[in-house]
Amino acid sequence: LGCGGGQFIRALKKQRPDLKFTGVDIGKEAIKYAKNLDKNSKYLVGDAEKIPFGKDWFEGVICIEVLEHAVKYSRVIAEIRRVLKPHGVLYLSVSCEGSLWTLPGILKLVGVDLSKNTVGHVNKFSYREVLELLARNGFSVKRIFYFGHFFRQIEDFLYLIYLKIADKKPGDLWGKHKGQKSIWSRFVFGL
Repeated sequence: LGCGGGQFIRALKKQRPDLKFTGVDIGKEAIKYAKNLDKNSKYLVGDAEKIPFGKDWFEGVICIEVLEHAVKYSRVIAEIRRVLKPHGVLYLSVSCEGSLWTLPGILKLVGVDLSKNTVGHVNKFSYREVLELLARNGFSVKRIFYFGHFFRQIEDFLYLIYLKIADKKPGDLWGKHKGQKSIWSRFVFGL
């Protein structure tokens, strides 16, 4: 859910060719891009607040870095719950910029506020808020782990500085680099 151009699906398919994947994203161009690169998976334009599948449809849902972009994030989690089969698995990754142990949290302690929307984040969740949201929607957390998101926060911070110096707005560079693979995606996923 929120598959973008399908990079996670393509990476996962290399690891698990036995599974079938369906990608859903609100971006028409992203879905078009994904379909062009991956003819063997299903990709649909759809809204995370109204997932275009019936109740108990999927064995698992992967939702990576989507909730911080969703205005009605509670509705998104409820929709994921609806489309998951009983005992289905949700793999959820959320940027917890509202927690003190993140770069925005640390900088806020010294008077630097990074709450400006630089990457489309309309929510600044804390770790506790994410756990409470999942519990309210009937999810039980089986495993929690952290990954190099701190390094992405540093990247976002440097991007904010660049925007300020270059007098640009977030997203100005997207049109110029659309469809190109970032160094980060090549390093992490070998894409």
